[in-house]
Amino acid sequence: MFEAVKQLKDIVIRRIDWLDARELSQLLRESEDEGFRLVKRLVSEFESGHNRFDQPGEVLYGAYEDNQLIGICGLNQDPYLQDRTTGRVRRLYVLPAYRRRRIGHKLVKVVTGYAQDYYVRLTLKTDNPLAAQFYEKLGFHSNDPTPHSTHYIDLFHSEDRIATQTPF
Repeated sequence: MFEAVKQLKDIVIRRIDWLDARELSQLLRESEDEGFRLVKRLVSEFESGHNRFDQPGEVLYGAYEDNQLIGICGLNQDPYLQDRTTGRVRRLYVLPAYRRRRIGHKLVKVVTGYAQDYYVRLTLKTDNPLAAQFYEKLGFHSNDPTPHSTHYIDLFHSEDRIATQTPF
């Protein structure tokens, strides 16, 4: 346990206002090697201007170790709903060599904390069973009734649960 906490202290979570292709190259390469297209979509949508995480209530965070980007997670207004009280967790990805060190957990906690000022509910979609388990451990519920979503969390219930599971 001490080792995991010690390792996490070296990880810095920072807001990303502009994507740097060089900075993202390892995430892009490794995500594609795993068969995931989420980082490629992040880059494509950012470059086209379709999604730059720059609308009210939106943000993109990166996890860094020694100034190297090792993970990423974003928050958008849910694009499938007219309701502006629902946000959507998007593009969570952590390099394989850095998994099981609670980096994804920390990214989701930071995004959820940011979302508290803007939304009452967060949604997300995943077709990956391991990702589904990960989100459910963080308090997200499966079988989201909203369109194009698999999971949701009501924020007024989420912060206590996420905070109690986080050792930092």
